[in-house]
Amino acid sequence: MLNVRLIRIIAVKGGFMAYNKNHFNAYQRASETVSEVKQVIMLYEGAINFIEQAKEAIREQNYEKRYNLINKAMAIVTGLNSCLEFNDETGEVATALDEYYQSLDMRLLYINTNDSIKECDGVIGDLRVMLDAWRDVEESTMSETDDADSHEVSQKQLKNEVKSKPINDLGSLKDIQITV
Repeated sequence: MLNVRLIRIIAVKGGFMAYNKNHFNAYQRASETVSEVKQVIMLYEGAINFIEQAKEAIREQNYEKRYNLINKAMAIVTGLNSCLEFNDETGEVATALDEYYQSLDMRLLYINTNDSIKECDGVIGDLRVMLDAWRDVEESTMSETDDADSHEVSQKQLKNEVKSKPINDLGSLKDIQITV
């Protein structure tokens, strides 16, 4: 479950501590009024935005700016990973997401040490695949009723997809159907 704790992690690790208390309160209010799915979408959008800006910093050879922007993206990935729930119901999917987030973290470290625009593009592409999946989840949750059965995520297809494809083949995740 995403909550204020995640926003705080991102605020501290992402360098947002320079904002005044009113800005932090705005993040806290948003975490209380925005759905969890929408929070995840916003975090993916933020990570993509930071990496896009880091690409420009690499082009400008502004290494300090690139470092700070990539660290903000890493803070988002770390925050998302720390919110995963591992239990019998979510185990395989949570494990796959954990591996995905760890892979992103390593790739972001690579960008910070090698100034690779190509790797930035690869990470952004992978994040967009997952962002599209979360947007699909958001659409399906908005269009369905509050029936208890409609809130159970279909784990079977996700588990089969995770088992059949290596974690670095994220293009196949676009075809996963998630029922909420």
